[in-house]
Amino acid sequence: MKVLLVGASGFVGGRLSDFLKKKNLNIINISRRKKFNFLRINWNSEESINNLCKNVDIVINCSGLDIHGSKNKNKTFVANSKNPLKLLKAADLNGVKFFIHITTYAIYKKKNLSIIDEKTKTVADDLHSSSKIEGENNLIKYPTKKTKLVIIRSCNLFGYPKYKNKNCWRLLINYIIKNCVFDKPLYIRTKKNIYKNYSSLESFCNFIYKLLRYLVKGKDLPKIINYTSNKNFSVTEIVDLIKKKIFKRDEKKKFKIYFTNKKLKKEKKIILKSLYQHKIKSINDLFFDKEISNLIIYCEKFKL
Repeated sequence: MKVLLVGASGFVGGRLSDFLKKKNLNIINISRRKKFNFLRINWNSEESINNLCKNVDIVINCSGLDIHGSKNKNKTFVANSKNPLKLLKAADLNGVKFFIHITTYAIYKKKNLSIIDEKTKTVADDLHSSSKIEGENNLIKYPTKKTKLVIIRSCNLFGYPKYKNKNCWRLLINYIIKNCVFDKPLYIRTKKNIYKNYSSLESFCNFIYKLLRYLVKGKDLPKIINYTSNKNFSVTEIVDLIKKKIFKRDEKKKFKIYFTNKKLKKEKKIILKSLYQHKIKSINDLFFDKEISNLIIYCEKFKL
């Protein structure tokens, strides 16, 4: 099985590439960054994209801009909407069997809801979500002839990066652990005690591996699947959980955690669910504690 992994130098792509290689899959790493010893992709060249998709069984697209990188409107829509469509067209032209597009659950409407699943309406709240929704719609509307499309809307992922990644430290769990390990003050600026589903990167990678095996066996799935976990916490709960884990490693550790809004507004619990994930037998995050421990170790080594 030959897998073309686009965005292999990114936060998700880097870990996913490593995980799939350990499962003995033939991974072709693709990146636009020059410093990595990967095959380069030229998004402005149709010939370049087509050549990359030749003799490939599966394309996994992890490329794109996250919410922190979605500042410029044109660049954001090119990365999150236009480029994925170019890649799908090339995949279909070259007879690629499966095209897996990694996106986010952040596009769902959340107001007045307690449960979100694949049938929940999407809402374009900002530049990032607008570009992601347009990107999904472009892929779904494209009439593929040979390639099966699967869009994965992921919950909040966390974990250590394979390669240096500035934006990954803006993720809540990553941010808390890094600042605590470095003895830096931690400022939680949210006004609301928001509930979110969290998943370790290891668990997500395991899900993708199981998804590939499921698809290769010829089993059918809908075009949109939520990826979630059984770990649902409020902001204060996740802060307390990490404090306890770090304290177990170092009882003398002093935490400098400040909530800029002393009284967080109590939020209704919102749970991300999937109507189809159970088919792949990958719902519970069995790597959650291990990922937190590895992230702490990663930060400690970085500190040294």
